[in-house]
Amino acid sequence: MNLTGKVAVVTGGAGGIGEAIVNALKGAGARVACLDLRQGNGNINLICDIGSDDSVIAACALAEAELGMPDILIHCAATTFKGAVLDTPIADFERIMNINVYGALRLTNAFVDRMKARKSGSILYISSINARFATPGQGVYAASKAALDSVVKTLAVELADDGIRINTVQPSSVATPLLVEGFNALPNRDEAIAINKARHPLNRWGEPEEVAKLALFLVSEDAAWITGAHYALDGGASVTRR
Repeated sequence: MNLTGKVAVVTGGAGGIGEAIVNALKGAGARVACLDLRQGNGNINLICDIGSDDSVIAACALAEAELGMPDILIHCAATTFKGAVLDTPIADFERIMNINVYGALRLTNAFVDRMKARKSGSILYISSINARFATPGQGVYAASKAALDSVVKTLAVELADDGIRINTVQPSSVATPLLVEGFNALPNRDEAIAINKARHPLNRWGEPEEVAKLALFLVSEDAAWITGAHYALDGGASVTRR
């Protein structure tokens, strides 16, 4: 995949799936601005609170000043809350939606008018397999990802005449530091990992680099006829919910 000459902005790019995507974009020749609460591995790295209008506007302006107008926007930043839906404080519900959904829209709004003006652009949001299933204990997170998928369907239609494509990737369990740390904290760690992996017919977790490979394809010209799509990347977990 050759993205030489392209400019990309990635939120949540300092760790896990986002970091893998930043590295893949750079490896394909793109110049990348990484927006996160900590330093990343982009060509430029900007401390940014994706939940703040002012922070996103300022970071995006700096990214464009340093690298030029982006061709590619990727929203990886996300947060969660573990607990039953009705046990989740409304403030936490709002916090999750603010980062996972509104954050994606903040990134898009920062550049979409100029993408429209030049009739091109590729946007990708990292969603989740949980958007499509009942997910006890993570219902609010799942709702935020379902909202993200719904928004993308409509945006794909609204932006099509302007030459802008938008899609999502829906990963299942990916071996990020956050996932591994969560399982390591469990008293029945080995059993819990085995049960989780068994939910996937391929009987393993995905790797961040595997998500990055699909992301790279979807933002490239090789995917020029793909928009409004939600790509499951889940080791078969969505084929048979175990």
